Amino acid sequence: MGLSIPSTSPIAKSCAKRCGVFFFRRSHIVQHSKYSKTLGVPNPFLGLVMLTVILILTVLYTQGLVPFWIIYAIISGGFLFSMYFTFIQAVSLKAYCTWCIVSALIFTALFITTSMMMSLGYH
Repeated sequence: MGLSIPSTSPIAKSCAKRCGVFFFRRSHIVQHSKYSKTLGVPNPFLGLVMLTVILILTVLYTQGLVPFWIIYAIISGGFLFSMYFTFIQAVSLKAYCTWCIVSALIFTALFITTSMMMSLGYH
């Protein structure tokens, strides 16, 4: 599910203008703001790349090829970025993007899960 959110973002952008199926009707403000890109790269694409890397590393972890802390570090970075972008939406833009909020919820769930795993000794 997480991978489908950023990958459908172009559809979401076009639909936001026409069909009004979003929880937050002002999504276009977020999508067209100066905060919609990081280092010139669209945030939905970065999210897709990050979730793909997490998926690949998780498969490699199950095969004993990478340590768990690498996955935890990437998820922690994604969680912090999503919290930062949620803060920007609330404080600076005063508008929310449905896909951004769903992505933040996914990274929050991943962060909580991997934090619990780290406390249980997964490394």
